[in-house]
Amino acid sequence: MFMTCSTLLEVACSCLFAALYKRLAFFESILVLDIQLSVSIVVLVMNQGADVDEAEKITLGIGITAVVLWAVLGFAMVSR
Repeated sequence: MFMTCSTLLEVACSCLFAALYKRLAFFESILVLDIQLSVSIVVLVMNQGADVDEAEKITLGIGITAVVLWAVLGFAMVSR
């Protein structure tokens, strides 16, 4: 059932663990990309919009909070 194979670090381990590691690395990469894109969008909106009304401020505030909570939840799930 557990056949040995080599991971990226050239350490012999179970193929199941190697597949889990690949999924973990992919998930973390996508999560970091999501954070970077969200922050970039907020910076671009704030740089271009000199006249930001209350609705846009509320939307940006809720969006930033949601992204931070999503990232914290994602990294908490990865560490388990």
